[in-house]
Amino acid sequence: MATEDAQNPGDSTADIERFLDELDAGGVVGPNRAAQVFARFGGSALSQLVAAMQVSRGITRLRAALMLGDMRSARAIEPLITALRDDDPRMRATAAVALGKIADSQAFEPLSRAISDGVAFVACTAVSALGKLDDVRVVETLDEAVTTHPEYTVRDVAALVLLGRGESGQRAVNEALTHPDAATRVAALRALGRAGEARALISVMAALTEIARRKLWGFSPGS
Repeated sequence: MATEDAQNPGDSTADIERFLDELDAGGVVGPNRAAQVFARFGGSALSQLVAAMQVSRGITRLRAALMLGDMRSARAIEPLITALRDDDPRMRATAAVALGKIADSQAFEPLSRAISDGVAFVACTAVSALGKLDDVRVVETLDEAVTTHPEYTVRDVAALVLLGRGESGQRAVNEALTHPDAATRVAALRALGRAGEARALISVMAALTEIARRKLWGFSPGS
Protein backbone atom coordinates (compact mmCIF):
# COMPACT_ATOMS: atom_id res chain seq x y z
CA MET A 1 0.00 0.00 0.00
CA ALA A 2 1.72 3.14 -1.18
CA THR A 3 0.96 6.50 0.34
CA GLU A 4 1.84 10.06 -0.57
CA ASP A 5 4.32 12.11 1.44
CA ALA A 6 5.74 15.61 1.22
CA GLN A 7 8.34 14.67 -1.39
CA ASN A 8 7.57 14.94 -5.11
CA PRO A 9 5.79 11.71 -6.13
CA GLY A 10 7.82 11.77 -9.32
CA ASP A 11 11.14 11.53 -7.49
CA SER A 12 13.11 8.54 -8.68
CA THR A 13 14.06 5.98 -6.06
CA ALA A 14 16.54 4.19 -8.34
CA ASP A 15 19.63 5.80 -6.77
CA ILE A 16 18.68 5.00 -3.17
CA GLU A 17 17.65 1.47 -4.12
CA ARG A 18 20.96 0.87 -5.86
CA PHE A 19 22.87 2.27 -2.89
CA LEU A 20 21.00 0.03 -0.43
CA ASP A 21 21.91 -2.94 -2.60
CA GLU A 22 25.56 -1.89 -2.46
CA LEU A 23 25.47 -1.58 1.34
CA ASP A 24 23.95 -5.05 1.65
CA ALA A 25 26.56 -6.50 -0.70
CA GLY A 26 29.28 -4.90 1.42
CA GLY A 27 27.87 -6.23 4.68
CA VAL A 28 27.32 -2.75 6.13
CA VAL A 29 24.75 -2.88 8.95
CA GLY A 30 23.10 -0.78 11.66
CA PRO A 31 24.09 2.84 12.33
CA ASN A 32 26.96 2.57 9.86
CA ARG A 33 24.42 2.15 7.09
CA ALA A 34 22.55 5.28 8.15
CA ALA A 35 25.80 7.25 8.27
CA GLN A 36 26.72 6.19 4.76
CA VAL A 37 23.27 7.02 3.40
CA PHE A 38 23.54 10.50 4.92
CA ALA A 39 27.00 10.92 3.46
CA ARG A 40 25.77 9.93 0.01
CA PHE A 41 22.38 11.70 -0.13
CA GLY A 42 22.69 14.48 2.44
CA GLY A 43 19.49 16.26 3.45
CA SER A 44 17.38 14.32 0.95
CA ALA A 45 18.25 10.94 2.50
CA LEU A 46 15.16 10.64 4.66
CA SER A 47 12.67 11.68 1.98
CA GLN A 48 14.27 9.30 -0.50
CA LEU A 49 14.05 6.43 1.97
CA VAL A 50 10.39 7.22 2.64
CA ALA A 51 9.75 7.21 -1.11
CA ALA A 52 11.58 3.88 -1.47
CA MET A 53 9.53 2.39 1.35
CA GLN A 54 6.30 3.54 -0.25
CA VAL A 55 6.77 2.86 -3.96
CA SER A 56 9.54 0.27 -4.33
CA ARG A 57 8.91 -3.45 -4.41
CA GLY A 58 10.00 -6.49 -2.48
CA ILE A 59 12.87 -6.42 -0.04
CA THR A 60 13.89 -2.87 -1.00
CA ARG A 61 10.86 -1.53 0.87
CA LEU A 62 11.87 -3.42 3.97
CA ARG A 63 15.47 -2.22 3.76
CA ALA A 64 14.28 1.38 3.47
CA ALA A 65 12.01 1.02 6.52
CA LEU A 66 14.81 -0.47 8.63
CA MET A 67 17.11 2.33 7.53
CA LEU A 68 14.52 4.88 8.66
CA GLY A 69 14.60 3.22 12.06
CA ASP A 70 18.38 3.37 12.17
CA MET A 71 18.25 7.11 11.47
CA ARG A 72 16.18 7.68 14.64
CA SER A 73 14.52 10.70 13.02
CA ALA A 74 11.17 11.99 14.29
CA ARG A 75 10.29 12.76 10.67
CA ALA A 76 10.22 9.03 9.94
CA ILE A 77 7.60 8.25 12.58
CA GLU A 78 4.43 9.11 10.61
CA PRO A 79 5.44 7.25 7.43
CA LEU A 80 6.33 4.22 9.53
CA ILE A 81 3.03 4.40 11.42
CA THR A 82 1.25 4.44 8.06
CA ALA A 83 3.28 1.38 7.04
CA LEU A 84 1.83 -0.51 10.03
CA ARG A 85 -1.36 -0.69 7.93
CA ASP A 86 0.36 -1.95 4.79
CA ASP A 87 -1.13 -4.90 2.91
CA ASP A 88 2.13 -6.85 3.22
CA PRO A 89 2.61 -8.36 6.69
CA ARG A 90 6.39 -8.23 6.21
CA MET A 91 6.14 -4.49 5.78
CA ARG A 92 3.95 -4.14 8.87
CA ALA A 93 6.41 -6.13 10.96
CA THR A 94 9.40 -4.21 9.62
CA ALA A 95 7.69 -0.89 10.34
CA ALA A 96 7.15 -2.04 13.92
CA VAL A 97 10.83 -2.92 14.25
CA ALA A 98 11.82 0.50 12.92
CA LEU A 99 9.45 2.29 15.30
CA GLY A 100 10.95 0.31 18.17
CA LYS A 101 14.39 1.58 17.17
CA ILE A 102 13.18 5.19 17.19
CA ALA A 103 11.40 4.50 20.51
CA ASP A 104 9.19 7.58 20.48
CA SER A 105 5.92 7.56 22.45
CA GLN A 106 4.06 8.83 19.39
CA ALA A 107 4.13 5.21 18.28
CA PHE A 108 2.47 3.87 21.44
CA GLU A 109 -1.12 3.77 20.23
CA PRO A 110 -0.35 2.55 16.68
CA LEU A 111 1.85 -0.22 18.06
CA SER A 112 -0.80 -1.10 20.64
CA ARG A 113 -3.32 -1.52 17.83
CA ALA A 114 -0.81 -3.61 15.89
CA ILE A 115 -0.83 -6.16 18.71
CA SER A 116 -4.25 -7.16 17.34
CA ASP A 117 -2.82 -7.82 13.85
CA GLY A 118 -4.22 -11.03 12.41
CA VAL A 119 -0.70 -12.25 11.56
CA ALA A 120 0.99 -13.52 14.72
CA PHE A 121 4.55 -12.56 13.81
CA VAL A 122 3.42 -8.97 13.15
CA ALA A 123 1.69 -8.85 16.54
CA CYS A 124 4.80 -10.29 18.24
CA THR A 125 6.99 -7.69 16.58
CA ALA A 126 4.65 -4.93 17.74
CA VAL A 127 4.88 -6.27 21.30
CA SER A 128 8.68 -6.23 21.17
CA ALA A 129 8.68 -2.68 19.76
CA LEU A 130 6.33 -1.48 22.51
CA GLY A 131 8.78 -2.81 25.06
CA LYS A 132 11.38 -0.32 23.82
CA LEU A 133 9.19 2.74 24.49
CA ASP A 134 9.71 4.80 27.63
CA ASP A 135 6.00 5.10 28.33
CA VAL A 136 4.15 4.27 31.56
CA ARG A 137 1.27 2.76 29.58
CA VAL A 138 3.37 -0.04 28.17
CA VAL A 139 3.17 -2.39 31.17
CA GLU A 140 -0.63 -2.27 31.32
CA THR A 141 -0.91 -2.89 27.58
CA LEU A 142 1.50 -5.83 27.65
CA ASP A 143 -0.21 -7.24 30.73
CA GLU A 144 -3.49 -7.20 28.81
CA ALA A 145 -1.80 -9.04 25.93
CA VAL A 146 -0.52 -11.72 28.33
CA THR A 147 -3.99 -12.32 29.77
CA THR A 148 -6.29 -11.91 26.76
CA HIS A 149 -4.52 -12.31 23.42
CA PRO A 150 -5.84 -15.25 21.36
CA GLU A 151 -2.35 -16.22 20.12
CA TYR A 152 -0.16 -18.06 22.63
CA THR A 153 3.02 -16.87 20.90
CA VAL A 154 2.00 -13.26 21.42
CA ARG A 155 1.27 -13.96 25.09
CA ASP A 156 4.71 -15.52 25.49
CA VAL A 157 6.51 -12.58 23.91
CA ALA A 158 4.48 -10.07 25.94
CA ALA A 159 5.36 -11.85 29.20
CA LEU A 160 9.04 -11.96 28.30
CA VAL A 161 9.07 -8.26 27.38
CA LEU A 162 7.32 -7.43 30.65
CA LEU A 163 10.21 -8.95 32.58
CA GLY A 164 12.44 -6.30 31.10
CA ARG A 165 10.22 -3.45 32.27
CA GLY A 166 11.49 -3.24 35.84
CA GLU A 167 9.56 -3.91 39.03
CA SER A 168 6.13 -3.17 37.57
CA GLY A 169 6.68 -5.62 34.73
CA GLN A 170 8.05 -8.30 37.05
CA ARG A 171 5.04 -7.84 39.32
CA ALA A 172 2.64 -8.25 36.38
CA VAL A 173 4.30 -11.52 35.37
CA ASN A 174 4.26 -12.81 38.96
CA GLU A 175 0.55 -12.02 39.21
CA ALA A 176 -0.03 -13.85 35.92
CA LEU A 177 1.26 -17.03 37.59
CA THR A 178 -1.91 -17.17 39.69
CA HIS A 179 -4.30 -15.99 36.97
CA PRO A 180 -7.46 -18.14 36.55
CA ASP A 181 -6.67 -18.61 32.85
CA ALA A 182 -4.28 -21.51 32.22
CA ALA A 183 -2.79 -19.97 29.07
CA THR A 184 -1.85 -16.87 31.06
CA ARG A 185 -0.10 -18.94 33.71
CA VAL A 186 1.79 -20.90 31.05
CA ALA A 187 2.95 -17.70 29.33
CA ALA A 188 4.27 -16.37 32.64
CA LEU A 189 6.05 -19.64 33.41
CA ARG A 190 7.70 -19.74 30.00
CA ALA A 191 8.91 -16.17 30.32
CA LEU A 192 10.34 -16.80 33.77
CA GLY A 193 12.00 -19.98 32.54
CA ARG A 194 13.76 -18.06 29.81
CA ALA A 195 14.81 -15.40 32.32
CA GLY A 196 16.75 -17.94 34.38
CA GLU A 197 16.04 -20.86 36.65
CA ALA A 198 16.72 -19.13 39.99
CA ARG A 199 14.50 -16.18 39.14
CA ALA A 200 11.75 -18.52 37.96
CA LEU A 201 11.93 -20.66 41.11
CA ILE A 202 11.47 -17.67 43.41
CA SER A 203 8.43 -16.44 41.49
CA VAL A 204 6.85 -19.89 41.18
CA MET A 205 7.28 -20.55 44.90
CA ALA A 206 5.62 -17.23 45.67
CA ALA A 207 2.75 -18.12 43.33
CA LEU A 208 2.29 -21.55 44.91
CA THR A 209 2.22 -19.95 48.35
CA GLU A 210 -0.46 -17.52 47.15
CA ILE A 211 -2.55 -20.37 45.73
CA ALA A 212 -2.28 -22.29 49.01
CA ARG A 213 -3.42 -19.22 50.95
CA ARG A 214 -6.44 -18.81 48.72
CA LYS A 215 -7.43 -22.45 49.15
CA LEU A 216 -7.07 -22.19 52.93
CA TRP A 217 -8.76 -18.82 53.45
CA GLY A 218 -10.91 -18.50 50.33
CA PHE A 219 -9.02 -15.29 49.56
CA SER A 220 -5.55 -13.84 49.92
CA PRO A 221 -5.03 -12.65 53.54
CA GLY A 222 -2.80 -9.90 52.21
CA SER A 223 -5.44 -8.45 49.88
